[in-house]
Amino acid sequence: IVSDISAEALSKAETLLRRHGLQARARFVIADGFDAVNEPVDTIAVMGMGGAAIASMLGKADRAGNANLVLSAHTGQPELRKALWHAGYTLDHEQVVRSAGRFYTVMNARRGAADYTPQQLYMGHGLWAAHPADVTAYLVWRLGVVSAQRGADTAQHIQWLEEALHDAQSNRPDDL
Repeated sequence: IVSDISAEALSKAETLLRRHGLQARARFVIADGFDAVNEPVDTIAVMGMGGAAIASMLGKADRAGNANLVLSAHTGQPELRKALWHAGYTLDHEQVVRSAGRFYTVMNARRGAADYTPQQLYMGHGLWAAHPADVTAYLVWRLGVVSAQRGADTAQHIQWLEEALHDAQSNRPDDL
């Protein structure tokens, strides 16, 4: 099931799948989030939007049943992690990927109880990358972004990022 709320965006997805010879394997539906799910599925992928938008979709997560979720939010990852946690999901892992010079975080979540610290909800849990240098580069980039912010929690977030960066540079990925 390939869905989008926008007919134009859905048409682009259909063109892409046709280009790769996969259109026969998909059913295309104009729908908002989990509204497209009307039968049991193993996995649901939601990508290409902000964490707040994906988090708002989790209000209908009951339609997902026990499907695994693969999520990639362009922004608002901490908000998305909190929403997943409150919706009864646990994060299996998160991976940093780099494409065309930009960083993306891909999360894999499944139904289940979890207990996360505020630091894990902010930073991620078990962050890794196919290329370890990408984690370091991602943390450096994120530290630059957060350092420019002015908020009540900014100093704490900077400290967490600096600790994770130190661990990544010390080749201790288990500590991330």
